[in-house]
This record gives sequence, structure tokens and C-alpha cells, in this order.
Amino acid sequence: MNRFTQEQEVLSDHLDDLKHVNNIQYLNWIQEISKKHWNKLITRKNFEFQIWIVRSHNIVYKKQAKLGDQLLLETYVKECKNYTSERVVNILLKKNKEVITRCNTIWCYVNKTSFNLERIPKEVLDLLTISDIKY
Repeated sequence: MNRFTQEQEVLSDHLDDLKHVNNIQYLNWIQEISKKHWNKLITRKNFEFQIWIVRSHNIVYKKQAKLGDQLLLETYVKECKNYTSERVVNILLKKNKEVITRCNTIWCYVNKTSFNLERIPKEVLDLLTISDIKY
């Protein structure tokens, strides 16, 4: 399983009226780290990759993140089946590695021109199972 991590500090722009991280901000981080992971995997690969689109997100909020918190965003693909993959994103407090938010996203592999579903090719499956990457 290929894990990808990055650090994130909670800034005032990330907060809502209750002074904790806004739900939309979590979703933005989830999509950003997913995209960065994919782009890192396909860098310098000589293969015509298609694109991923979201079918569903399931987000569980376990604790609040507040201004100044140092976070770790971690992602990996848990499973691939035919046309879809399940990607997990954990958002953790850096100081104690406690998971504060977990998201399971189902992504569909689609043709970048027609937007029709495509079976995930072996080349993509192989990329998703290589060793861990830190960003």
C-alpha cells in the first residue's frame, strides 16, 4: 500500500463561525492531497493515464481542529475494483498522531475525453501499490 503524507497548519482562513476548521476546508484538503498523491505517482511515467472523478465521500469527524494546530494529512488507496478505487484520507493532529477526521472516497477511473468509465489498467494498479511517499 502506497501512503502519501503532508503537513498542514490550521490558519484563520480555514475556520468557520465556531472557530474550528470548516467542513468545506476538510473536503478541500481531502481533494488536494488526493490529487497531489496521484500527480506524484504519475510523474515521469510514460503511459497515457486517464482521470479520476469522485463518486462519493464518507467523512467522519472525530475531533475539532483549531487555529494553530499542526496537522498531518495522510492518504492511500485501500482497494481497487474494476472501474473504481477506494481512497482513505486521514487527518491527524501531528503532536500525538490522533485521527481527527477520516474520509473514504470512491473514485471512478474515466476516459479524459469521453468521460466513460474505464477499467483500471495494470499500470495504474502497480503505481498504487509501490512504497510510501512523503511530500
